[in-house]
Amino acid sequence: TDQKENTLRGNLDITFHFTPWLKLLVRGNLLNTYTTYEEKYQGSDKGFLGQAGYSDDFSDHYYIDRKTFTSYRAQALLTADRKLSKDLDGSFTVGGEIYNYGTNGENNTINGLNVPGVFNLSNYANKLNTGFGSDPGNNYRNVSFYGFGDLSYKDQLFLNFSERVEYSSSLVFPNA
Repeated sequence: TDQKENTLRGNLDITFHFTPWLKLLVRGNLLNTYTTYEEKYQGSDKGFLGQAGYSDDFSDHYYIDRKTFTSYRAQALLTADRKLSKDLDGSFTVGGEIYNYGTNGENNTINGLNVPGVFNLSNYANKLNTGFGSDPGNNYRNVSFYGFGDLSYKDQLFLNFSERVEYSSSLVFPNA
């Protein structure tokens, strides 16, 4: 059995200052993990067959599974922070973000090798079993919009407020 993983990760944050009191933050990150899992098994009985004497799940076999896990997030926040009057200060932020996670890949299994000890996909005596595509149970997307703010009167009386709306693919019911 052998497993190899490679990971690619990236992050980016950029802040734009339009005025001394107004700024925009744009942020994003990416994570990709590439995994290859191999399983090599050489049967122990005569002819490298399984215990039942024929090629079955306990005989020589080769299995390879390649998957890609991908997630990314993008976010934007617009913030205004300024004095509204002699006694009133305010800070207001509106923004949104998208988060996505998914898995896709392929797997191949062969039972019964033509040439014992040669583990590759073209060396099969029996049917090659192949699977492709994404795993629907592992795919997820979330989109959200939000706003929040603070008001301060003479630095003695404070009002805080916020609102958030989310749309999530994991909350969707097909028969609803």
